Amino acid sequence: MHKIIKYLLWLTTGAGMVVLLLAAINKHNAEICAGVKTSVLPNENHISFLTTAQIEKLVYNAAEHPLMGKTIQEIQLAPIKATLEKNDWIEEVNLFFDNQNMLHVQVKEKPPLARIFTTGGSSFFINNTLNKIEVTEGIAIKVPVFTGFRHTQNWTKADSLLLKDVGSMASFIAKDSFWNAQIAEVNIVETGFAPEMNLVPMIGNQLIYFGTAADITSKFSRLNVFYKDVLSKNNFKKYAAIDLRYSGQVVASDKAITSTVADSASASKQNTANPVMAQKQSLVKTKEAKKVKTEAKSKPTTSGRKTENSKKDNKKTEKEKQPKAILKPKTRVNNN
Repeated sequence: MHKIIKYLLWLTTGAGMVVLLLAAINKHNAEICAGVKTSVLPNENHISFLTTAQIEKLVYNAAEHPLMGKTIQEIQLAPIKATLEKNDWIEEVNLFFDNQNMLHVQVKEKPPLARIFTTGGSSFFINNTLNKIEVTEGIAIKVPVFTGFRHTQNWTKADSLLLKDVGSMASFIAKDSFWNAQIAEVNIVETGFAPEMNLVPMIGNQLIYFGTAADITSKFSRLNVFYKDVLSKNNFKKYAAIDLRYSGQVVASDKAITSTVADSASASKQNTANPVMAQKQSLVKTKEAKKVKTEAKSKPTTSGRKTENSKKDNKKTEKEKQPKAILKPKTRVNNN
Protein backbone atom coordinates (compact mmCIF):
# COMPACT_ATOMS: atom_id res chain seq x y z
CA MET A 1 0.00 0.00 0.00
CA HIS A 2 2.79 2.37 0.90
CA LYS A 3 4.56 1.57 -2.37
CA ILE A 4 1.44 2.42 -4.35
CA ILE A 5 1.01 5.75 -2.54
CA LYS A 6 4.69 6.57 -3.11
CA TYR A 7 4.35 5.70 -6.79
CA LEU A 8 1.26 7.91 -7.15
CA LEU A 9 3.04 10.81 -5.45
CA TRP A 10 5.99 10.56 -7.86
CA LEU A 11 3.61 10.32 -10.80
CA THR A 12 1.67 13.37 -9.65
CA THR A 13 4.85 15.35 -9.08
CA GLY A 14 6.19 14.43 -12.51
CA ALA A 15 2.93 15.35 -14.21
CA GLY A 16 2.87 18.65 -12.39
CA MET A 17 6.42 19.48 -13.51
CA VAL A 18 5.51 18.69 -17.12
CA VAL A 19 2.45 20.93 -16.89
CA LEU A 20 4.50 23.78 -15.43
CA LEU A 21 7.17 23.33 -18.11
CA LEU A 22 4.62 23.39 -20.91
CA ALA A 23 3.00 26.46 -19.40
CA ALA A 24 6.37 28.21 -19.25
CA ILE A 25 7.11 27.28 -22.84
CA ASN A 26 3.72 28.51 -24.02
CA LYS A 27 4.18 31.72 -22.10
CA HIS A 28 7.65 32.20 -23.60
CA ASN A 29 6.37 31.48 -27.11
CA ALA A 30 3.64 34.03 -26.66
CA GLU A 31 6.11 36.74 -25.73
CA ILE A 32 7.27 39.33 -28.24
CA CYS A 33 10.68 39.23 -29.90
CA ALA A 34 12.71 42.14 -28.52
CA GLY A 35 15.08 42.30 -31.48
CA VAL A 36 17.98 40.60 -33.26
CA LYS A 37 21.60 40.61 -32.13
CA THR A 38 24.21 39.27 -34.60
CA SER A 39 27.79 38.30 -33.88
CA VAL A 40 30.64 36.77 -35.86
CA LEU A 41 32.66 34.05 -34.16
CA PRO A 42 36.45 34.37 -34.63
CA ASN A 43 38.10 32.28 -37.34
CA GLU A 44 41.67 31.11 -37.82
CA ASN A 45 42.60 34.29 -39.73
CA HIS A 46 41.07 36.54 -37.04
CA ILE A 47 39.46 38.55 -39.83
CA SER A 48 35.75 39.17 -40.29
CA PHE A 49 34.55 39.07 -43.89
CA LEU A 50 30.85 39.67 -43.22
CA THR A 51 29.51 42.68 -41.36
CA THR A 52 26.72 42.47 -38.79
CA ALA A 53 24.55 44.54 -41.14
CA GLN A 54 25.02 41.95 -43.90
CA ILE A 55 24.09 39.13 -41.54
CA GLU A 56 20.97 40.98 -40.34
CA LYS A 57 19.94 41.51 -43.95
CA LEU A 58 20.31 37.78 -44.64
CA VAL A 59 18.20 37.01 -41.55
CA TYR A 60 15.41 39.40 -42.55
CA ASN A 61 15.40 38.12 -46.13
CA ALA A 62 15.08 34.56 -44.87
CA ALA A 63 12.28 35.48 -42.43
CA GLU A 64 10.46 37.48 -45.15
CA HIS A 65 9.25 39.98 -42.54
CA PRO A 66 10.63 42.06 -39.65
CA LEU A 67 11.18 39.92 -36.57
CA MET A 68 10.86 42.63 -33.95
CA GLY A 69 7.28 42.75 -32.69
CA LYS A 70 6.49 39.20 -33.72
CA THR A 71 5.81 36.52 -31.15
CA ILE A 72 8.56 33.96 -30.64
CA GLN A 73 6.16 31.23 -31.75
CA GLU A 74 5.65 32.97 -35.11
CA ILE A 75 9.39 33.06 -35.85
CA GLN A 76 10.57 29.91 -37.63
CA LEU A 77 14.29 29.47 -36.88
CA ALA A 78 14.95 26.43 -39.12
CA PRO A 79 14.40 28.23 -42.47
CA ILE A 80 16.54 31.16 -41.29
CA LYS A 81 19.41 28.84 -40.34
CA ALA A 82 19.17 26.94 -43.63
CA THR A 83 19.32 30.18 -45.64
CA LEU A 84 22.36 31.45 -43.76
CA GLU A 85 24.24 28.16 -44.17
CA LYS A 86 23.86 28.40 -47.95
CA ASN A 87 26.08 31.49 -47.97
CA ASP A 88 29.59 30.68 -49.22
CA TRP A 89 31.19 32.76 -46.45
CA ILE A 90 29.31 31.01 -43.61
CA GLU A 91 30.39 27.68 -42.14
CA GLU A 92 28.20 27.38 -39.01
CA VAL A 93 25.11 29.14 -37.59
CA ASN A 94 23.67 29.18 -34.04
CA LEU A 95 20.23 30.71 -33.32
CA PHE A 96 18.64 31.09 -29.88
CA PHE A 97 16.49 33.41 -27.74
CA ASP A 98 17.81 34.66 -24.41
CA ASN A 99 15.74 35.38 -21.29
CA GLN A 100 15.21 38.94 -22.56
CA ASN A 101 13.50 37.59 -25.72
CA MET A 102 16.40 38.78 -27.87
CA LEU A 103 17.19 36.57 -30.89
CA HIS A 104 20.93 35.85 -31.08
CA VAL A 105 22.44 34.98 -34.47
CA GLN A 106 25.98 33.63 -34.13
CA VAL A 107 27.88 33.02 -37.36
CA LYS A 108 31.16 31.22 -37.86
CA GLU A 109 32.74 32.22 -41.16
CA LYS A 110 34.45 29.95 -43.64
CA PRO A 111 37.82 31.58 -44.43
CA PRO A 112 38.90 31.80 -48.09
CA LEU A 113 41.63 29.46 -49.33
CA ALA A 114 43.06 31.50 -52.22
CA ARG A 115 42.53 34.53 -54.41
CA ILE A 116 42.54 33.97 -58.17
CA PHE A 117 43.14 36.62 -60.83
CA THR A 118 41.91 35.78 -64.32
CA THR A 119 43.37 36.69 -67.70
CA GLY A 120 40.44 39.08 -68.12
CA GLY A 121 41.46 41.20 -65.13
CA SER A 122 38.78 40.03 -62.69
CA SER A 123 39.41 38.19 -59.44
CA PHE A 124 37.60 36.01 -56.92
CA PHE A 125 38.21 33.94 -53.81
CA ILE A 126 37.72 30.21 -53.35
CA ASN A 127 37.08 28.43 -50.06
CA ASN A 128 38.17 24.96 -49.00
CA THR A 129 35.24 23.41 -50.87
CA LEU A 130 36.41 25.22 -54.05
CA ASN A 131 33.29 27.37 -54.15
CA LYS A 132 33.73 30.72 -55.84
CA ILE A 133 33.36 33.74 -53.54
CA GLU A 134 33.01 37.29 -54.75
CA VAL A 135 35.60 39.80 -53.57
CA THR A 136 34.44 42.20 -50.86
CA GLU A 137 35.97 45.65 -51.20
CA GLY A 138 37.93 47.04 -48.29
CA ILE A 139 38.96 43.65 -46.89
CA ALA A 140 42.64 42.65 -47.04
CA ILE A 141 43.07 38.90 -46.65
CA LYS A 142 46.46 37.18 -46.68
CA VAL A 143 45.93 34.06 -48.76
CA PRO A 144 47.95 32.48 -51.60
CA VAL A 145 47.52 34.47 -54.82
CA PHE A 146 47.20 32.85 -58.26
CA THR A 147 47.35 34.68 -61.59
CA GLY A 148 46.66 33.67 -65.18
CA PHE A 149 43.47 31.67 -64.64
CA ARG A 150 41.50 31.48 -67.88
CA HIS A 151 38.75 34.10 -68.04
CA THR A 152 35.48 32.48 -69.05
CA GLN A 153 31.80 32.56 -68.18
CA ASN A 154 31.28 28.88 -68.98
CA TRP A 155 33.71 26.65 -67.11
CA THR A 156 34.86 23.45 -68.76
CA LYS A 157 36.04 20.22 -67.18
CA ALA A 158 39.62 21.38 -67.70
CA ASP A 159 38.88 24.56 -65.73
CA SER A 160 37.43 22.50 -62.88
CA LEU A 161 40.49 20.24 -62.83
CA LEU A 162 42.77 23.28 -62.80
CA LEU A 163 40.77 24.79 -59.93
CA LYS A 164 41.25 21.54 -58.01
CA ASP A 165 45.03 21.81 -58.56
CA VAL A 166 44.92 25.44 -57.41
CA GLY A 167 43.11 24.35 -54.27
CA SER A 168 45.70 21.65 -53.56
CA MET A 169 48.58 24.08 -54.07
CA ALA A 170 46.96 26.83 -51.98
CA SER A 171 46.16 24.42 -49.16
CA PHE A 172 49.75 23.15 -49.01
CA ILE A 173 51.23 26.66 -49.04
CA ALA A 174 48.80 27.95 -46.41
CA LYS A 175 49.60 25.12 -44.00
CA ASP A 176 53.38 25.64 -44.21
CA SER A 177 54.51 28.80 -42.42
CA PHE A 178 57.76 29.08 -44.41
CA TRP A 179 56.27 28.70 -47.88
CA ASN A 180 53.28 30.85 -46.93
CA ALA A 181 55.73 33.67 -46.20
CA GLN A 182 58.13 32.93 -49.08
CA ILE A 183 55.76 32.44 -52.03
CA ALA A 184 54.54 35.84 -53.28
CA GLU A 185 52.28 34.47 -56.01
CA VAL A 186 51.72 31.53 -58.30
CA ASN A 187 51.52 32.11 -62.06
CA ILE A 188 49.39 29.71 -64.11
CA VAL A 189 50.96 29.07 -67.53
CA GLU A 190 49.35 27.40 -70.54
CA THR A 191 51.89 25.04 -72.12
CA GLY A 192 49.86 23.21 -74.74
CA PHE A 193 49.61 20.27 -72.34
CA ALA A 194 48.25 20.47 -68.80
CA PRO A 195 48.52 24.00 -67.34
CA GLU A 196 51.57 24.45 -65.13
CA MET A 197 52.42 26.69 -62.19
CA ASN A 198 55.43 28.93 -61.71
CA LEU A 199 56.18 30.16 -58.20
CA VAL A 200 57.38 33.72 -57.60
CA PRO A 201 59.35 33.94 -54.31
CA MET A 202 59.49 36.92 -51.98
CA ILE A 203 63.28 36.58 -51.59
CA GLY A 204 65.35 35.99 -54.71
CA ASN A 205 64.90 36.86 -58.37
CA GLN A 206 64.51 33.31 -59.64
CA LEU A 207 61.36 31.80 -61.10
CA ILE A 208 60.47 28.36 -59.74
CA TYR A 209 59.07 26.08 -62.44
CA PHE A 210 56.82 23.82 -60.40
CA GLY A 211 54.90 22.09 -63.19
CA THR A 212 51.50 20.60 -62.38
CA ALA A 213 50.16 20.01 -58.89
CA ALA A 214 51.17 16.34 -59.03
CA ASP A 215 53.63 15.22 -56.32
CA ILE A 216 53.32 18.49 -54.40
CA THR A 217 54.90 17.11 -51.23
CA SER A 218 57.86 15.62 -53.09
CA LYS A 219 58.51 18.78 -55.09
CA PHE A 220 58.40 21.08 -52.08
CA SER A 221 60.61 18.65 -50.16
CA ARG A 222 63.25 18.84 -52.91
CA LEU A 223 62.90 22.60 -53.07
CA ASN A 224 63.34 22.84 -49.31
CA VAL A 225 66.58 20.80 -49.50
CA PHE A 226 67.80 23.03 -52.33
CA TYR A 227 67.10 26.15 -50.28
CA LYS A 228 69.02 24.77 -47.29
CA ASP A 229 71.96 23.13 -49.10
CA VAL A 230 72.47 25.49 -52.04
CA LEU A 231 70.75 28.86 -51.82
CA SER A 232 71.52 29.42 -48.14
CA LYS A 233 75.24 28.95 -48.89
CA ASN A 234 75.19 31.12 -52.01
CA ASN A 235 73.60 34.33 -53.16
CA PHE A 236 69.82 34.03 -53.46
CA LYS A 237 70.13 36.01 -56.70
CA LYS A 238 72.61 33.57 -58.26
CA TYR A 239 70.05 31.51 -60.17
CA ALA A 240 67.42 32.79 -62.57
CA ALA A 241 65.45 29.56 -62.77
CA ILE A 242 64.79 26.58 -60.52
CA ASP A 243 63.05 23.67 -62.23
CA LEU A 244 61.19 21.01 -60.19
CA ARG A 245 59.48 19.33 -63.13
CA TYR A 246 62.07 16.56 -63.49
CA SER A 247 61.41 13.52 -61.34
CA GLY A 248 63.62 13.35 -58.27
CA GLN A 249 65.72 16.37 -59.31
CA VAL A 250 66.13 20.10 -58.85
CA VAL A 251 67.59 21.80 -61.93
CA ALA A 252 68.98 25.28 -61.34
CA SER A 253 70.21 27.65 -64.05
CA ASP A 254 71.62 31.16 -64.08
CA LYS A 255 69.64 31.80 -67.28
CA ALA A 256 65.87 32.05 -67.62
CA ILE A 257 64.04 29.17 -69.29
CA THR A 258 62.68 30.42 -72.60
CA SER A 259 60.75 27.43 -73.98
CA THR A 260 58.21 26.27 -71.42
CA VAL A 261 56.38 23.98 -73.87
CA ALA A 262 59.52 22.12 -74.95
CA ASP A 263 60.75 21.81 -71.39
CA SER A 264 57.34 20.52 -70.29
CA ALA A 265 57.47 17.74 -72.88
CA SER A 266 60.99 16.84 -71.81
CA ALA A 267 60.07 16.91 -68.15
CA SER A 268 57.06 14.67 -68.72
CA LYS A 269 59.37 12.07 -70.26
CA GLN A 270 61.85 12.43 -67.41
CA ASN A 271 59.09 11.99 -64.85
CA THR A 272 58.50 8.45 -66.08
CA ALA A 273 62.19 7.56 -65.94
CA ASN A 274 64.17 6.17 -63.02
CA PRO A 275 66.36 8.97 -61.62
CA VAL A 276 68.95 6.45 -60.41
CA MET A 277 69.16 4.99 -63.93
CA ALA A 278 69.58 8.52 -65.28
CA GLN A 279 72.57 8.96 -62.98
CA LYS A 280 74.10 5.69 -64.15
CA GLN A 281 73.68 6.70 -67.79
CA SER A 282 75.36 10.01 -67.02
CA LEU A 283 78.32 8.24 -65.42
CA VAL A 284 78.60 5.89 -68.41
CA LYS A 285 78.76 8.88 -70.75
CA THR A 286 81.50 10.34 -68.58
CA LYS A 287 83.57 7.14 -68.80
CA GLU A 288 83.10 7.00 -72.57
CA ALA A 289 84.30 10.57 -72.90
CA LYS A 290 87.41 9.79 -70.85
CA LYS A 291 88.08 6.70 -73.00
CA VAL A 292 87.92 8.76 -76.17
CA LYS A 293 90.36 11.25 -74.71
CA THR A 294 92.84 8.48 -73.75
CA GLU A 295 92.71 6.83 -77.18
CA ALA A 296 93.21 10.14 -78.89
CA LYS A 297 96.35 10.83 -76.87
CA SER A 298 97.88 7.41 -77.70
CA LYS A 299 97.40 7.78 -81.51
CA PRO A 300 100.61 8.55 -83.46
CA THR A 301 100.60 11.69 -85.62
CA THR A 302 102.66 12.53 -88.74
CA SER A 303 102.98 16.26 -88.25
CA GLY A 304 102.70 18.86 -85.55
CA ARG A 305 99.79 20.45 -87.33
CA LYS A 306 97.97 17.16 -87.58
CA THR A 307 98.64 16.46 -83.92
CA GLU A 308 97.30 19.88 -82.98
CA ASN A 309 94.19 19.32 -85.10
CA SER A 310 93.75 15.87 -83.58
CA LYS A 311 93.88 17.33 -80.09
CA LYS A 312 91.30 19.93 -81.03
CA ASP A 313 89.05 17.23 -82.50
CA ASN A 314 89.50 15.08 -79.41
CA LYS A 315 88.65 18.01 -77.14
CA LYS A 316 85.58 18.71 -79.28
CA THR A 317 84.53 15.06 -79.09
CA GLU A 318 85.11 15.05 -75.35
CA LYS A 319 83.08 18.23 -74.95
CA GLU A 320 80.21 16.78 -76.97
CA LYS A 321 80.15 13.49 -75.06
CA GLN A 322 80.96 14.86 -71.62
CA PRO A 323 77.73 15.61 -69.70
CA LYS A 324 77.23 19.12 -68.43
CA ALA A 325 77.07 17.90 -64.86
CA ILE A 326 77.17 14.61 -63.02
CA LEU A 327 73.75 14.44 -61.54
CA LYS A 328 72.86 13.41 -58.09
CA PRO A 329 69.63 11.41 -57.90
CA LYS A 330 67.84 14.31 -56.20
CA THR A 331 69.63 17.55 -57.09
CA ARG A 332 71.27 18.93 -60.20
CA VAL A 333 72.80 22.36 -60.53
CA ASN A 334 73.26 23.34 -64.16
CA ASN A 335 75.23 26.57 -64.56
CA ASN A 336 74.69 27.26 -68.22
